[in-house]
Amino acid sequence: MDLTSMDHLFATVHSENYYFTIQWCKTTGAFTVRDFLACHTKTAHKEATVLLWAILLASARADNNLWLNEPVLVLSEDQVLGEFQELLLNRPGHRGWHPPLTKEEQGNLRRMGIRVQKGNEDVAGAWTWRRDADFPQQSNGVDCGMVAIVTITHLARGWQLPVMHETVMNKYRRQKESKCSPAPGPAGG
Repeated sequence: MDLTSMDHLFATVHSENYYFTIQWCKTTGAFTVRDFLACHTKTAHKEATVLLWAILLASARADNNLWLNEPVLVLSEDQVLGEFQELLLNRPGHRGWHPPLTKEEQGNLRRMGIRVQKGNEDVAGAWTWRRDADFPQQSNGVDCGMVAIVTITHLARGWQLPVMHETVMNKYRRQKESKCSPAPGPAGG
């Protein structure tokens, strides 16, 4: 699959008995995690992002692809040595001081299409990773699947995201059920 033909790609990820979404956008070059139940970055967010990055990179490295340049994911040194450390470097994670990247680790990251950003260095044309900190949180723990569907529907169409309250999700659920109900059969059957 050549991903250059898509402006947006959405992934709905099932983890720990709930759903969240990741969107990659070709025009902004961003991977954006949207989690309806988490106000902070979770391990599942990072794992899903790295997996999706691998898919994107494999698309760019495939024969006869339409990529003009191989994509590069830029993560800050703080991200690589902090929240992504265990996943990308196979180092045990701990807070506080981290030893600098070794030459071997830098080489492995380059092979994975990941560039480590130093300070405020500007890396034109590179992909970035972020968590949407302003994403609306749902009001209960049972609507995550419906929230994922509503989120992707709205973002794909360029619509503003609704409030993710239970009453709003029930409205969407009723709309879906009415469209999926079978047509009534003939009377007297």
